[in-house]
Amino acid sequence: MLRNCSIITVSTSRKSLKVDKSGNIIQSFLKKNYPDLKINRFIVKDNEKIIFTLLKRRVILKDDLVLTTGGTGLSPDDVTPEATMRVIKKEVPAVILSLILPFIKKIPTSALSRAKAGIAGKTFIVNLPGSPLACRDQMKILLKYLNHAMGKIQGDKTPCRV
Repeated sequence: MLRNCSIITVSTSRKSLKVDKSGNIIQSFLKKNYPDLKINRFIVKDNEKIIFTLLKRRVILKDDLVLTTGGTGLSPDDVTPEATMRVIKKEVPAVILSLILPFIKKIPTSALSRAKAGIAGKTFIVNLPGSPLACRDQMKILLKYLNHAMGKIQGDKTPCRV
């Protein structure tokens, strides 16, 4: 069950800090699929300590889901994956594969993502790209299995279908 979520937008761009297109897209998808979901929004600079501290706080506050957008590329400022790895206890690398592989032929640069996904406590954390279009495409995929993932993280013992 998905009750509360945080969307963390990571950016060095002043423009992004004023108009959070990717965060808005993520929120729109979540609200459409989970109308009663409580969503917290944050915009932070590309700073590993700041990102780590906020992720850790959201885990302590028992968010069910934390989605980050931005900071997953090759730029020296892109540190979202490093902060995420400091927080998660169980990495779930196939989530990122499922989000990126469908687009590699069409958009070869999607292969440059360093995004991470994993679990900390009962919080599912997924790094999404900073591009609004990529967020849209990846949210469509993530929503196909998000309910199942949340159930398992929260202790559902029903065997998975093979």
